[in-house]
Amino acid sequence: MNEQTAFVRSMVARFPKLSELFEEHIKSNFGEVLPHVFFGGVTRYVLSLLLAENGRSLPPRRELRDVLGYLEEAYSGDNEKIRELISVSFLENLPRPGDTGAQIREMIGANLRKQLNVIG
Repeated sequence: MNEQTAFVRSMVARFPKLSELFEEHIKSNFGEVLPHVFFGGVTRYVLSLLLAENGRSLPPRRELRDVLGYLEEAYSGDNEKIRELISVSFLENLPRPGDTGAQIREMIGANLRKQLNVIG
């Protein structure tokens, strides 16, 4: 199992609400994990938590904070493959300023924000 696939699996284990997304992903990809494709779904999931947060619901707010913290921690490590996955398939898919959900850009950690500023 490659590093990116292992990271996807660890994320699903850490955040059980991603299990359904992961199962659909596996089914749609003939049993194979495609980390960059899966992370497109992770981005949509995180944005759904943000929108639920606007309703002031505590559990989505906590999960949103936890997922963003997990991604910040992983990105801060020295694994270039994981950094690439998070940068290319999460950060690049975040809404642009002025778009719905763009406030997520202010919620990510310092290392992710630094990379997001590089990306634009």
